[in-house]
Amino acid sequence: MEILSSNVVKGLFFFILNGVGVIAAVSFFWFKIGEKDNEYTKVLKTFGITKKRDLRKELSPANYILPVAFFTLVCIALSSMFF
Repeated sequence: MEILSSNVVKGLFFFILNGVGVIAAVSFFWFKIGEKDNEYTKVLKTFGITKKRDLRKELSPANYILPVAFFTLVCIALSSMFF
């Protein structure tokens, strides 16, 4: 039980909990953006649309900085009440 009460474990737990939003946003861009681009291309072909926008530019990471930062700050504020 001493291990669970150590400051190192509490700090690690704190950073893992607060990093969930950042990890989710980064993993979306690494893993799902290619899949979404393929789906987008299929839909365009189905409707016969020849113009194609670059999905990587449309869903750029810069669009997610503010929401992810807000989510992280809220998580830090809430979890700091418990630690």
